[in-house]
Amino acid sequence: MATRGLINQSVALSHERIQRELAFDFRVTDAYLQRVMMLYRTGASSKVKPVWLNNVLSAQQADGAWGPYFQIPWISRHGQPIYWNGLANLLNEDSEKISGIGNFHATAQGVLLTALAMSDQPDHQAQILGWVP
Repeated sequence: MATRGLINQSVALSHERIQRELAFDFRVTDAYLQRVMMLYRTGASSKVKPVWLNNVLSAQQADGAWGPYFQIPWISRHGQPIYWNGLANLLNEDSEKISGIGNFHATAQGVLLTALAMSDQPDHQAQILGWVP
């Protein structure tokens, strides 16, 4: 029984961390899709804020795909390059985006996440069915 309690505690801590990350990291990348999907898959769909689902739906391309994502290089204060994914297209129209070609991995996650949302929360279902890009 002690093991079950530790598992439940770990899952609850993971939910808190995921919610915190979603609140502060608005970039819709693979990790964003995975965070929202994790809340659905672990029984915490009621913790998914409508804005997070809206961000996922907004990131879907006209052809139904998600991705590709973009990288903006930043230099950290330690001199090491780090990358900020997701916003290059907003800052630079000549970014390396290939129009109309989605990312299979992100698209599979987006489709699964949409299906989970449709089947789990009635208000999320209405949000998806009423979505107009």
